[in-house]
Amino acid sequence: MQSVIDSLHPIHENLNASVIAIVLIAGLGRCFGLPASKALRAAFTVGAGLVGLGVMAELLESALAPAVRAIIENAGLTAERIDIGEPPFAAIVSASKIGAMILPLGAAVNLLMLATNTTRTINADIIGYRHFAYAGIMVQYASGSYPLGLAAAALNMAVVLIIADRMAPRLERCAGLRGLSMPHGFTAAFVPVAFVANKIVEYLPGLNRPKADMDAIQKRLGVFGEPAFIGFAFGLICALLAGIGEPETVSISEFAADALANAMLMSAAFALTPKLLAFLMEGVRPVAEAAEALARRRFKHRGVMHIGMDAVCALGHPLVLACTPILTLLSVFLAAILPGNRILPFAGLAIIPYVLAAVLPVTGGALFRSLIVGALTTAVMLYCGSGLADLFMQAAADAGAESYADYADGFASLRGSNPLVLLSVALSRLRGAGIAIMAAITLFLALENRGIIIEEAKKSDGV
Repeated sequence: MQSVIDSLHPIHENLNASVIAIVLIAGLGRCFGLPASKALRAAFTVGAGLVGLGVMAELLESALAPAVRAIIENAGLTAERIDIGEPPFAAIVSASKIGAMILPLGAAVNLLMLATNTTRTINADIIGYRHFAYAGIMVQYASGSYPLGLAAAALNMAVVLIIADRMAPRLERCAGLRGLSMPHGFTAAFVPVAFVANKIVEYLPGLNRPKADMDAIQKRLGVFGEPAFIGFAFGLICALLAGIGEPETVSISEFAADALANAMLMSAAFALTPKLLAFLMEGVRPVAEAAEALARRRFKHRGVMHIGMDAVCALGHPLVLACTPILTLLSVFLAAILPGNRILPFAGLAIIPYVLAAVLPVTGGALFRSLIVGALTTAVMLYCGSGLADLFMQAAADAGAESYADYADGFASLRGSNPLVLLSVALSRLRGAGIAIMAAITLFLALENRGIIIEEAKKSDGV
């Protein structure tokens, strides 16, 4: 059995999201009764859409990175740990036994919950399983127990699937993502935080009234509210921030040319990303409809089925695009002023759109409210990273700290810094009793979700 698991591990590590999506969507389409030609068309549409969204995310990050670096350097900001992004997070998961087990474990959890009608999300985000593995690894380090870590990974996935189910109708209403849910281990973990933050905003005078969404703002601004223009303006501002002090070493003409090029990069990202999301949804829609039709024919009280995808899908929403540059820059200042924070965001700021993906369904697309809720949620992310920092360094050292010798003073990754991991670690210090509490909470949530699924399915069936 272990040899089979070990053989699956390189597949999980080496294949990218688009390749896995093509295989899974094509297979699911055939299982749900789509003709081979339609299943393949859907699969390659989803794969191409994911590639395009990934390219746009990298484009957005490349336009923002110089501004972030300049702000940090010019302001002389420092912290105990500097965020160096994806590499240490990936290394920890790759080097662990839980990382090797996560594919069959995740598939088993998803199938069990589908069979018991405690979820209606078919999780096709295989790459995102790394977040469940990471939760288990942190629990293993905190408790010293591999079985407890494995149990925590499974429970983490179950909770995330439930959250994805509950958010799917909201995503459909505010973003038109019918048939899609986002069981992303990082994003889903921040949905409860975003709900609490949104409730706080409700009670703040002056902040609880403005609820203008991006459509309303774009209509009011006319051509100046078009995504391409907004992106250009943000890109220009970021370029100017990045170039503070540069005219001493760079000619004005060179500086202007670089600033305009950066502005056009962000303009392209803002203009093209929503179209790529619409393109991806063309592939998801027929598979989701086929799944729903099959569930209605073969099973009782199933209702709408959701295809679980990476939260990068939310990057195509105008709100996420507009808030990402602002919140990215704001996160650096939050790190500098928050008491007790130990992490300075840097290379891992590409995680900010994933925070906003949690905020989007909660606020319904209200721009100013999303910025406030997003800032509060980002503050929680920084504190989660600070709370997990020591365990993270220990795991990174075991995975091969020589790869990060340039950061001998301390490094971190915000990639796995979420409240669900922190809560799992806190409970695991009680060892078996803590995992039992996690299991009881998860079972309660699963049964509640089952009741909601059945009730909604009865209403849609006219019962």
